[in-house]
Amino acid sequence: MTLKADLADHLRIHNVHNLVTYARDHGITPAIYIAYRPIQRGRAYLPAAWQVIRPEFRTDNDPNAYWRDLGHKTFTVTSEKDRDAARDEAVRWAEERYHVPEWVKTPPGLRPAGLLPRVVLDAVKAALAPYRAAAKTSAPVTRG
Repeated sequence: MTLKADLADHLRIHNVHNLVTYARDHGITPAIYIAYRPIQRGRAYLPAAWQVIRPEFRTDNDPNAYWRDLGHKTFTVTSEKDRDAARDEAVRWAEERYHVPEWVKTPPGLRPAGLLPRVVLDAVKAALAPYRAAAKTSAPVTRG
């Protein structure tokens, strides 16, 4: 099965927020991720941005931050040309603040798209190992 299907079936992880929260609940830190927020047009317009998200905590303590950023440190993308520059700025800020040595892309199919610490993804993959091994031998595995 795919990583997305295994995460949903065995660990009840359906998105990146669930994945990072699962890791945090099992002692894996830093429990953060960087998500890309596409432009939201219309009456409630929001610009495209990269956001540093830490589930259940604020990453932006600036009292003048825009309220619709929901307390997430936000790096606005002003044009398609500077999308990568804004991402790099978000990565630098998160590395300084949370001491993340290495980032990886979020697994395919999990939303929102973005980056998360390699240690978080590796820990969740390790938690899936017994389920994947059991699937090969058809032996049941009890949830822990």
